[in-house]
Amino acid sequence: MWLIEEHPGAASIDCDDCAKWIYDLETGQKATVRVGPERKEEFQPRPSGVPTPCSTCPKKSPENAKECTLSRKNYRTYQFWRMCNASHFHYMPEHLANDPIVARNFAALADVRVQIDENRRNKLFQFLLTGKTTE
Repeated sequence: MWLIEEHPGAASIDCDDCAKWIYDLETGQKATVRVGPERKEEFQPRPSGVPTPCSTCPKKSPENAKECTLSRKNYRTYQFWRMCNASHFHYMPEHLANDPIVARNFAALADVRVQIDENRRNKLFQFLLTGKTTE
């Protein structure tokens, strides 16, 4: 969840695909180049010998990416929690409102959200005090 919240562009990029194509880590979009006489826009393949941007990526490596990437099931739970949270839980179907598993999962997601928000406040406070960013 941290990766999706803090670095949505990088979170959306598959590491194997990043090894094949040039990506913008901020947006998560493949870079493009114009080729041929028609100047047709095509995705830019990663040239051989050009390293992947692992050192500047928040995932740090394909191995670490597996640790910080949500499973499909957890991603669906996260998306459902976001929709419910955005609607002040009016979106929550009646039959799930009292489900203990949903309550446990939503509590865990809320705890992570609190940690993310606290981290953002600390970074802002640090910047306001020193004028320097940490990252």
